[in-house]
Amino acid sequence: MRGNPDAKVTVIGFDDLECPVCARMHQALFPGVIDRYKDTVRFIYKDNPLTELHPWAFRASVDANCLAAQSGKVYWDYVDYLHTHGQQVSGKDRNPQTSFAALDQIARREAEVAKLEPGPLNKCLAKQDEAPVRSSLKEAQSLGLNYAPALFVNGERISGWIPEAQIWRVIDRALRDQGIDAPAQPAPPDRRAAPSKSLLPNDPSTSPPAGPQ
Repeated sequence: MRGNPDAKVTVIGFDDLECPVCARMHQALFPGVIDRYKDTVRFIYKDNPLTELHPWAFRASVDANCLAAQSGKVYWDYVDYLHTHGQQVSGKDRNPQTSFAALDQIARREAEVAKLEPGPLNKCLAKQDEAPVRSSLKEAQSLGLNYAPALFVNGERISGWIPEAQIWRVIDRALRDQGIDAPAQPAPPDRRAAPSKSLLPNDPSTSPPAGPQ
């Protein structure tokens, strides 16, 4: 969870840490949305690794959960890093085993920076308990989420990547439904251009039409 735990508006994101479209959505959310809404919104991420498309996404989710067991902040540091350094993890040869080693190394580095106890993390990384991720995947499948990213803003679904301005409008509407005034700061321009091809290397992660549903 990121943000105010008592906020009346909750944004739940089903995330794939290798997905370039998810990275674009993540960068639209943070820090812009947090800066705009302050303590009125909280964010919860759940795992939805699309392993047929993204060979290291599942491992990344497991490692992220290992960090979350010790520190929510360090979990988010790890997620933030992966969503801006995905190509580094994939490497030039795109060898999954090399990517797995890189993911573990990044997790240990984030833990070291945060001065977490290394023993529990190393034990968790070695165990690679898949149960929490598979439970989240089951929930995603029950919602028909065979794609990523997907957001739910107090239950209203946003499928795929949409411009930041549209995200703000959905959150503003959820705030008003709760009797809370939306921030006075206007939303950014609604640029509807498709994501850059450099961020979407033939990645069909967002198969449904993007937008609120």
